[in-house]
Amino acid sequence: MAEAPGRLMLLLAVFLAVGGMSASAAPTLQANISSLTSNSQAVFVSAINVTSPAANDAIALVIPANTTNYTATPPQKFKWIQSDANYLSSGTGSVTFQIYNSHSDFKFILARNVQEWSTGNFTVAAETTAIPIANPQLPGQIHLLLTNITGQVAVQWTTLQQAAGAVVQYGKTSGQYTSSANATFDTYTASQMCGGEAATTGYLFPGVFNNALMTNLSASTQYFYRVGNPASNFSAEYNFTTAPVDGQGPVQFLAIADLGYCETDSSLEWESDYPNPITYTPPGTLAALKVEFDNAWEGNWLSFCAAREVVNAMLADPNKGTLLVHNGDISYAQGFTYGWDVYWDMMQPLISHLPYMAVQGNHERDWPNTGDRYLQENAKDSGGECGVVFEKRIPMPIPHPGQQWYTFTYGPIFFIQFSTEIDFGEGSAQHDFIYNTLKSVNRTTFPWLVVGLHRPYLEPSVYGPNNKADIQNQQDLQAAFDDIFFQYQVDMTWFGHTHWYSRSCPVYKKQCQPPASDGSQTAPVHVNIGNAGASFSWDVVDPAVLTQDIYSAFAIQHGYLRVNASRTSLHIQVFCFLTLLPAWLPCAHCLNICLPVAF
Repeated sequence: MAEAPGRLMLLLAVFLAVGGMSASAAPTLQANISSLTSNSQAVFVSAINVTSPAANDAIALVIPANTTNYTATPPQKFKWIQSDANYLSSGTGSVTFQIYNSHSDFKFILARNVQEWSTGNFTVAAETTAIPIANPQLPGQIHLLLTNITGQVAVQWTTLQQAAGAVVQYGKTSGQYTSSANATFDTYTASQMCGGEAATTGYLFPGVFNNALMTNLSASTQYFYRVGNPASNFSAEYNFTTAPVDGQGPVQFLAIADLGYCETDSSLEWESDYPNPITYTPPGTLAALKVEFDNAWEGNWLSFCAAREVVNAMLADPNKGTLLVHNGDISYAQGFTYGWDVYWDMMQPLISHLPYMAVQGNHERDWPNTGDRYLQENAKDSGGECGVVFEKRIPMPIPHPGQQWYTFTYGPIFFIQFSTEIDFGEGSAQHDFIYNTLKSVNRTTFPWLVVGLHRPYLEPSVYGPNNKADIQNQQDLQAAFDDIFFQYQVDMTWFGHTHWYSRSCPVYKKQCQPPASDGSQTAPVHVNIGNAGASFSWDVVDPAVLTQDIYSAFAIQHGYLRVNASRTSLHIQVFCFLTLLPAWLPCAHCLNICLPVAF
């Protein structure tokens, strides 16, 4: 006997409700962890029972977990759920995120019909519960720094909370820590930022910076250390090797500029320097393909991840030595605290072993009405950080806050590091410091003198319509320093800002200078090392200038510099990969200048 249609519908409804298969059941979002137990952890997140799944549905990371206003505090990164091939047909899909210790609890949200992230143009359909940091005293973001006093190495690490007893323990034998130093504490707040994203949508609590100083270190000696708190736990053990006695060698180390950072989980972000997927571009569309092409053409970190590739190459270099110099444009976080968290995770394996010496670039310093050189151009390159974040996170041996100039020594090399973002003209405090330092360097003790800065001193750029641009900056730098660099026999300048590698002859007043009778150079060699990871500077290359004899090398390739120095020689090698050198560059010295990365 046939059932009545109405009875069948009623039975089906009861079955669906009891069996949990109702098409109207709310979607859920689940993560496979309940707390973050390490500084970098893979997290598997699943969207379940999503009705009418769409290509522009995403799972996003939100910090802190109590966020409800997603325009005031936007998500930090996201993934399209359709990357799981089952999602569009089943309404259930999973993605994996690499989560870093951002010193706050966090959550994931299911964002549906994403049109634009920055304006909150999406619907939150589900979210996970808050996921806390399991150990508030877990040390992370560990990096070494030098002072300007021989026999000292500083270390900074970050924790969620400040606690008495934070310490570095160190010694000459693994596992035997015969010395210790207590940490001091620092951090920064949104109110200390100068504006922009750094003070608003990009600000997250950065954690507590623990700073400790290891002293009375023997020269050319390997030390082992760990940081942390006896009341909670210590980090793993790390090691480093101290520099030789002042004036002695040999030394070997690396140098870079303009690096940036890169996610390892293929998630997307929306900071201003990325090719910016703020407006939704469906995967597989022409718009999305154009974004990927642009990324590949520029060697950008969103798809190629050049920054992380360079860091991995430096890590693998068996002759990387004992120091890393970084001359400006550090993380490109530009006001987004989360960018710094990713950066330190990328860098810690390297600079927990190599002391890290840096100068600020425009992406760390420049912001209107804060004392930089570029007030007329209304430069906002730091995203509102205005140098504060750099000084807190990478404390260099500067005279006073805001005075970003200093010296340090490393074996036979005397370094002068200064900022191109603040006044360096004759009569300025910075110029006086450089001039007085040049006069006082003992060249018998230190046969090599290297000056580090960020913006280019001499390079083949055509970008020059205003005070902020390369041509004008080079003219200003040369007017301020050509004579005294020549007089006091500076050997090299290392800089970046434009994203390529170039090297000049020994040059004074834009003329190559002949060697001395003993074969030594008589003028500085100017080296652009801004090719570490940021997108290539295609639009500022002047092919005609490259034919001039003052340029002995040029390459649009990502890479880094390896330096070897003894008392009688200073030798640099550039290691590169991703060769994208176009055929229209007419100079013979543009080819085959880089050693391939093959470690």
